[in-house]
Amino acid sequence: MGDSQYSFSLTTFSPSGKLVQIEHALTAVGSGQTSLGIKAANGVVIATEKKLPSILVDETSVQKIQSLTPNIGVVYSGMGPDFRVLVRKSRKQAQQYYRLYKETIPVTQLVRETAAVMQEFTQSGGVRPFGVSLLIAGYDDNGPQLYQVDPSGSYFSWKASAMGKNVSNAKTYTEDMELDDAIHTAILTLKEGYEGQISANNIEIGVIRSDREFKVLTPAEIKDFLEEVEVEDRKSRYSVVHSSSSNQSVAAAAAAGVAVAFTLYNPAPHQKHSSRMGLCSPSTPRQLLSTVALFAFGAGLLAYGVHLSYAHVEPQRARTLARDQFVRDYLKRKYDK
Repeated sequence: MGDSQYSFSLTTFSPSGKLVQIEHALTAVGSGQTSLGIKAANGVVIATEKKLPSILVDETSVQKIQSLTPNIGVVYSGMGPDFRVLVRKSRKQAQQYYRLYKETIPVTQLVRETAAVMQEFTQSGGVRPFGVSLLIAGYDDNGPQLYQVDPSGSYFSWKASAMGKNVSNAKTYTEDMELDDAIHTAILTLKEGYEGQISANNIEIGVIRSDREFKVLTPAEIKDFLEEVEVEDRKSRYSVVHSSSSNQSVAAAAAAGVAVAFTLYNPAPHQKHSSRMGLCSPSTPRQLLSTVALFAFGAGLLAYGVHLSYAHVEPQRARTLARDQFVRDYLKRKYDK
């Protein structure tokens, strides 16, 4: 008996020990737009794509990043209506805690309460699991924190995480990264898997710094970060093109070398041959020069092979190189200090 006949029952386990409706909810999350979060040394950044269903939709009316408390923000992948329900319940729980203790709720406790709500919807009759996963970013007495909550109600603390489409392309993290560098990395990661031209109007970025004030960046601020990323991207592309030109020059030198070799290397019929290698001994200056030319030809072939392998990269590969180059530059700046 397969699991298909249990797919319409939420509270019944399949013979393989699965709740199939939860797997369907995770599928809904996986088909949603990409969202990611990175915990830096001095804050947390969360970012997401914001693709509108039509160009007639007012883009200011769509907000995928919401604030739960002054020091906690959340982003989602999956179904937007389910996200609104969870935001309302989480805000209510945070206000109840504040009215009782006269202080903001800790990040871990709010995550636990939100996960408990999601878990209740996996074992109750007449309901379905939430088709959404959350990335919750906050800053409290324990420092910057990043949590991911799944439809099953499970939650974990992450240094960096991604969900939605193109999750495999969004796994980049450098420990002890500064917040501005984390924003650059988040933009590069979204840009790598984005279909179309990325701009300040089709992505959202939320940050929380050591001042414990969660803030959603305005389109103007996002545009400034995009321009900085473009500068880094152009520098990386220039280095790739410069390397390509160098390889082409070496290949041209190799072609000239083999031409010289065929012109100069013309051994006499009585030339003695090596008993080991079967090659003519370069006993004359002409033959010595031809041997050097042959070595240059071999080196040129090797360089030209490297050129063919790395110079003609696809746009997605070029963006990956730019992101990796940015991380390497950051590490160099950090350890040079």
